[in-house]
Amino acid sequence: WPIGGVDLGENTSITSTDDPLGEGEVARIRMTLLVNNATFPESTESFKLQYGKRDGPSCAAISIWTDVGAPGSGEVWRGYDGTPADGDEVPSTLISIADIAASYEESNNSAVNPNVADPGDDVEFDWTIEHNGATQRTDYCFRMVKSDGAELQTYNNYPTLRTTGYTPVSNNWRWFGDEVSETPSASLASENVAPVDVVQGDIVKLRVGVKEVENASGANVKFALQYSEYSDFSQAVYTLTATSSCVGSSTWCYADGAGVDNAVISTTTISGVDACTLGVGNGCGMHNESANVGASPHAQPANSEMEFEFTLQHVAARANAVYYFRLYDITNDDPVVASSTYPS
Repeated sequence: WPIGGVDLGENTSITSTDDPLGEGEVARIRMTLLVNNATFPESTESFKLQYGKRDGPSCAAISIWTDVGAPGSGEVWRGYDGTPADGDEVPSTLISIADIAASYEESNNSAVNPNVADPGDDVEFDWTIEHNGATQRTDYCFRMVKSDGAELQTYNNYPTLRTTGYTPVSNNWRWFGDEVSETPSASLASENVAPVDVVQGDIVKLRVGVKEVENASGANVKFALQYSEYSDFSQAVYTLTATSSCVGSSTWCYADGAGVDNAVISTTTISGVDACTLGVGNGCGMHNESANVGASPHAQPANSEMEFEFTLQHVAARANAVYYFRLYDITNDDPVVASSTYPS
């Protein structure tokens, strides 16, 4: 892990920067048990895999552990029917300290240990797990216990991973000049093309398609609009000034146009978004005339692509300058990346 990248090291958690698991994704956990003070005879013991939600810095502090569910079950972490066959002996070990191969496991309980192990030997197991609705943006720890639920004598390391969550990405975009229309039609340029000669004082509308890419629904969805003269937003990034704070020296401000702030748009204008008819459909995003979260929280279904509108005014932007705009996820405190280009 991550898929297609350089594998993380041993005893290294999957974090938010390592393409964390989304719903429906599968991972395999290689883990070892140390035989401590007596020979571990062949075919004498089976085990279970459990998970726990980590709320603090330590997996050891988790008080509630739950058995990983069987493949196809409703458990939020469950086994997965993969390859090789469930219970087969691991063909080769991967952990650096492993001495003895145990078994590949898709469900609890494991097969009994296929090989004898002596004191000091590390025995390697291979578990496959599927994310089936675990809490978004949360750290989970995993551990092995005996098949009767008895804990092992001690735990030196816990496999730990973080789940992904609602992940919006901006796609196609277009600028319009008829801010008095709830559904604008007077485009200032073609789709994904920057308009030129926007005049000081002009109020414009920006329509943007936003795709959810991690199979995770978003609740309380609200975006602010940020701008910069740097196309990569590496520095000098600002949020539009609120209408109540907008003065003559402001650069870009939110503005009042047709449509109510935080209300659902009635019709889409951007290619690639989902259907939206009379304000109904997965493509119906929101009007945005401020960064204030509305009284009626907006939700975005997993894997949907919605169209959002922003109304803004050129107040005192620099003459002959190019400005770039991006969405900012207020709820999750994250900038929204673009699949191709940012609006400009």
